[in-house]
Amino acid sequence: MKFLIKILAIILFFIPDFNLMSQQISRDVIVIKPYEPTISDAFKINSLPLIDDSVTIAPSFNYSILPARIDIEYEPKAIKPAKMRIPLTKLYKSYIKVGLGNYLSPLAECSYNSLRSEDYTFGAYFRHKSSHSKIKLDNEDKVPAGYGKTRIELFGKKIYKNSILSGKIRINNHGIHHYGYNTELYPDTFPDIKRKDIKQRYFLFGTSADFHSTYADSEHFNYGIRAKYNYFSDKFNNNENMLYVNGRFSKPAGKQMIGIDASLTNLIKSESVDSVNNTVIRANHSFSRRTSEWNLIIGFNAFIDILEKSRTYIFPKAVFQLNLIEEIIIPYFGVDGYLDINNYQAIATENPFITPGLSVKNSRNRFIAFSAACSCLTLVFSFGFCLRLRVSLGFVCETGLDSWIGLGTATFTPLEER
Repeated sequence: MKFLIKILAIILFFIPDFNLMSQQISRDVIVIKPYEPTISDAFKINSLPLIDDSVTIAPSFNYSILPARIDIEYEPKAIKPAKMRIPLTKLYKSYIKVGLGNYLSPLAECSYNSLRSEDYTFGAYFRHKSSHSKIKLDNEDKVPAGYGKTRIELFGKKIYKNSILSGKIRINNHGIHHYGYNTELYPDTFPDIKRKDIKQRYFLFGTSADFHSTYADSEHFNYGIRAKYNYFSDKFNNNENMLYVNGRFSKPAGKQMIGIDASLTNLIKSESVDSVNNTVIRANHSFSRRTSEWNLIIGFNAFIDILEKSRTYIFPKAVFQLNLIEEIIIPYFGVDGYLDINNYQAIATENPFITPGLSVKNSRNRFIAFSAACSCLTLVFSFGFCLRLRVSLGFVCETGLDSWIGLGTATFTPLEER
């Protein structure tokens, strides 16, 4: 009974709500601004988890490696070498030059040579220059003062892998006139002197051969052998035969370089020049060492001069070169000495107006001290001084101090081979 009463009470309570829901609702809603939802700020939990474990376990590993070779069959592909495309200057087999100057001075020059080759070169050369002028003396006489020079050469070269064999044949003809009369010797009547009476002509026939190594690396054994023969004569039947043989060898010994340069010169002269033949033996031994900062050469020049008696001369040779500022300033200094062979050909080449058949003793350069500095920039600049003491010169005895300042574009080589 009580249960029924409760049910009825509940039904009676909800009856008014059903009546209200059954009625129609009509309202106007005015929206003033769009809805803006908001979210409250969130805060990150900064606490980190901690593990509180009192037991520590140390890892332990036992392993072993069994070595095994793995053969990989791989063949790299061949790479073609890079080609340097350097433009080469075009070469011509021959050229001819002809000219004519004042005082009736003709010039003719021609050359023929092989083109560029890695195995050989050969060629021929011809040159002639002369003058047919006259000169007026103090007595108003005009005498012939012309000259003529003719040069003919044939040359060839064979190039091997590490050496070069070369040879040359040459002919020189030099004609002059002894026009320098002393007119004061004939104040009244000057003698009638013909052209042929004052004419002098020098003739030279020479041949030479050279064989030397071409190793770019100085660690190899380098060598060079040269032989030369000259026949020299003049219009008055003065003649001279010269035979020259030279050998030069160098080999590294540790950080040093040891070398020797020896030669033999044999002069056979006609009796009108000298009744005694001359033989000169030369030997140059040197010891050198080079670093990135300096270069030192120490040695000596030994000569044996054989005439009627044999005389031996030994001259010191030393050069020290310091690379003060690399490739910019290179100072050097040294001492040297040698023997000049004054044969008839050498004297007549230096001064063709000498007395025919003149015989001159060999010159001794006893002491030469020099010091200089050079700069190996685009323009080569050098300056320095040279003190020379010479005796037995052909034309003058000289003891002097030379100084120079030079500017040029040529490669400067302070160590001169003599």
